[in-house]
Amino acid sequence: MYGYMGKILRIDLTNKKATVEPLKEEVLKKFIGGRGIGAKILWDELKPGICPLSPENKLVLTVGPLTGTKVQSASRWMAQFKSPLTGTYFRSVGGGFFGAELKFAGYEAIIVEGKAEKPTYVYINDENVEFRDAERIWGMNTLATREFLKEETDKNAHMVMIGPAGENLVKFSAIVTDGDFRTAARGGGGAVMGSKNLKAIVVKGSKRPEVYDEKAFDDAFKEQVESYKSNPAFEGFHNLGTNFAVYPFYTLGHFPTYNFKQKELYGAEIFQPEILSQYVVKHSGCWGCMIRCGKVFKLTKGPYAGTVWDFPEYETHWSFGGNLGNINVETIVYANMLCDFYGLDTISTGVAIGFAIELYEKGIIGKSET
Repeated sequence: MYGYMGKILRIDLTNKKATVEPLKEEVLKKFIGGRGIGAKILWDELKPGICPLSPENKLVLTVGPLTGTKVQSASRWMAQFKSPLTGTYFRSVGGGFFGAELKFAGYEAIIVEGKAEKPTYVYINDENVEFRDAERIWGMNTLATREFLKEETDKNAHMVMIGPAGENLVKFSAIVTDGDFRTAARGGGGAVMGSKNLKAIVVKGSKRPEVYDEKAFDDAFKEQVESYKSNPAFEGFHNLGTNFAVYPFYTLGHFPTYNFKQKELYGAEIFQPEILSQYVVKHSGCWGCMIRCGKVFKLTKGPYAGTVWDFPEYETHWSFGGNLGNINVETIVYANMLCDFYGLDTISTGVAIGFAIELYEKGIIGKSET
């Protein structure tokens, strides 16, 4: 099957068993890519009424047919599960290099089921799958975890992992990638991993997807590249990522303010692109993507001066910024870094804080609860 690797890796944590299953062609024709395949698996395999944090829940990681090719913006990956936050089906999307590496290892999907007896991480090196002890790294933040696992497996491997938030079953904890921490943060996938005593999945692959018609594929790729370059929004997103959209979205009313109660934010001009661009010291991107919307910020003033970290996305600017009535970019960057460290969804974290602030203002909670 061109584009597809045609295999699913099933990881049974309870019995420390890994099995490879074929991904049937009729399923691929009906559901095409990662989101459809993952939803189909959960529909078929999850029993009604299960607890999202029980061993009966399953975590499905999937990629699509264009993942790992030179097609632009096509190498993201999906995490799908029954959410501990919503109690229903959830899909969360991550970036970075993990999706392409999973494809290179020869798999379209990973199904994680059961629960490990003790903290565990799984190392996948093509067909070789190992269940390794993770007690030494249980409790570590994601940066320390990444460094440890790169050293213990392969410096060129890529991974998804959880931080202390996922270990402690926080319902909006994230599944975090290595690299520039492009997380699948929504819905509590980190808590699902934590409930299974699964600290990380590390992947190293040596294969490549096969293309049916290289010339036609290359022609389509070149056309896509030219369409990107000619798009009016390309330069802004290439230079500043989603930070480029923060202030324009504010002027359009798409910037939650004061826990969604207001539209106006005094001092919102601080989010203008020309101001945010002053923080950028490095550009990065997901696998094979020319947009390179990832940015590294450096703080040069205030109590967090010297901090160098992955930039906040548009959503993080409003969740820790306008939503809290906050126009201090340095605190937003620092809060974003802490969420990456601990493995938290920045949107849900900021919204929870905004809700708590409003409860405090209305006298519903007091200092003893805060």
